[in-house]
Amino acid sequence: MKKIDLKKLLQFIFGFLSILICMISRNEISSAYYFIVISFIITIIVLKKYTLIKNNRINISSILLSIYYIISLSYRSVLNSELCLTSTIGAKVFIFYTTLPLLILLSSYINISYLIDNRNKITNIINKEMSFDIKKISLLIITLLSILSFVGNMSLNSYPDINGVLNWVNHGYWSHWHTIGYEIYMWIFTKPFGLLGVLFIQGLLFIMINKYIIDIIDERFNNKNILVYLIMNMLFFQPYVFNHLAPKDTIFSLSIFGLAAAFFDILTSKKITKRNIIYLFVFSILTSIFRHAAIIAVVLTLIVAVIVYRKNKEFTRIFISCIVLCIASFSFITYFIGDYILHAVQNEYYIKYTTPAYMIGSYMKDDYEFDNMNDLEKYLSTEEWKTYYDKYWADTLSRKWILEGKEKRMEQYNLGPVFVKTNIRLLLDNPMKYIIKLSHIDSILFEISTPVDGYDWAPVRNHSIHYEVVNDFSHNNFFHHLTNIIENTTGEIAVIKDILWRGGFYQFIYLIYIVISILNKEKKKILFLLPIIIIQLLLYISLPSQDPRYVLPMIIIFPLATILTFIKTNIYRK
Repeated sequence: MKKIDLKKLLQFIFGFLSILICMISRNEISSAYYFIVISFIITIIVLKKYTLIKNNRINISSILLSIYYIISLSYRSVLNSELCLTSTIGAKVFIFYTTLPLLILLSSYINISYLIDNRNKITNIINKEMSFDIKKISLLIITLLSILSFVGNMSLNSYPDINGVLNWVNHGYWSHWHTIGYEIYMWIFTKPFGLLGVLFIQGLLFIMINKYIIDIIDERFNNKNILVYLIMNMLFFQPYVFNHLAPKDTIFSLSIFGLAAAFFDILTSKKITKRNIIYLFVFSILTSIFRHAAIIAVVLTLIVAVIVYRKNKEFTRIFISCIVLCIASFSFITYFIGDYILHAVQNEYYIKYTTPAYMIGSYMKDDYEFDNMNDLEKYLSTEEWKTYYDKYWADTLSRKWILEGKEKRMEQYNLGPVFVKTNIRLLLDNPMKYIIKLSHIDSILFEISTPVDGYDWAPVRNHSIHYEVVNDFSHNNFFHHLTNIIENTTGEIAVIKDILWRGGFYQFIYLIYIVISILNKEKKKILFLLPIIIIQLLLYISLPSQDPRYVLPMIIIFPLATILTFIKTNIYRK
């Protein structure tokens, strides 16, 4: 009897299922199916060269990452799809609840373990020297991309959120709703040319930070790394993605990007330079003042940096100085300028308890019996809790324009602590149930694909299409039409659309990068991702909506994170 070739059998199974899934009507499936197909196709290719891996650390890491992959794949959306619901009970059990999940786990394990096992080959490929100079070409292309984004989004003046903050600061109204640092930034740079001044600064910062990164790569490593970095920027539509969102999210993400570039410089150098100090100090401060609670991420990262570099007195002094300067700058701008000079209005009481209120609403929706129902009904009746609950928008249960007048009840009855204590009891009572419910609002941070009951988002958006046009030039130019083509294209391709703005995808890839850094005995590289990790943890308990702007920092540093993971930091070109 002829021996069965297991590799070819698996290739046939994955190939057959890929074709079957692709033949299904698009209206019947969620984007999770497309991720499954891509995973299967990669598996078919990888199996040709795949051999059993004997390294236990790689095997254990790959198994854990594979389990994480299927959990974060929005597999619930596959089970809730029309295709599954209309299948017979036998088909459901065999295909959707057993065979397909096992094949997804096997596929992801094969791909992840192959990637980790061959990480050194990838490093050798991208670290080969090329015969031509790519540096100037890369800077030129990145500059052109930034100009394209800048001109294509000139109509952002009509974006509602932007109009709001501009009206505030131009009429002398200051509020802690946004950070004081952001409001001052908008006030300064919109004075000469309106929002065009802000867009110009964003584009300029993007070009400056990229030049800084490309200079570092050119000085210390092979120029093929520059080519890989450039291609990744183009494939992931940088800077289109960052420049189509509101300035408050863009400037914060650019600050994180600058901070990441500074740590990239530190991690790939044996000594600290003036250029490095300037970028580290400036972007640490900017990150701290452009997003609520970001000061926590910056200071904690710098404290860890002090511990990691404790044997290097020069680095330690720089990090400690940066911590002091960050805290001083944040306090001066937020409290002295904001409260004492500008008399900024404090946020409403109810805003502080958005997520706790959301979680209570989630349980109310399931008719959960609360012990303190009388206290909870001082804020909303049981039916109102259920009505206002929104799976993807926590704001619905707390924002002023949704519950006009009722938010005062929180302060009147001091319900904030009641909400927090109720959440603690719910968590302790059934931790898994609590985490699952919390993951609905945080699914953009955790889930790789779009939930079938979620909403679509164009990853590259031309605002002059969606809002009132400010002037003819912003609507009738070559850049506008090109951006329009990009939006239409990316909005139609499910996997590209999800990859470009689903934070869960980047979070999964970053976990792989962390494993690779640990296996390569380069744990210091994790310092590069630490600000993002801390911000993500903060978002898990404070994210008010499913808006992709919250995951923008993860998107913008992705090309640089990839380069750092696979370069050899102990080998220098010059």
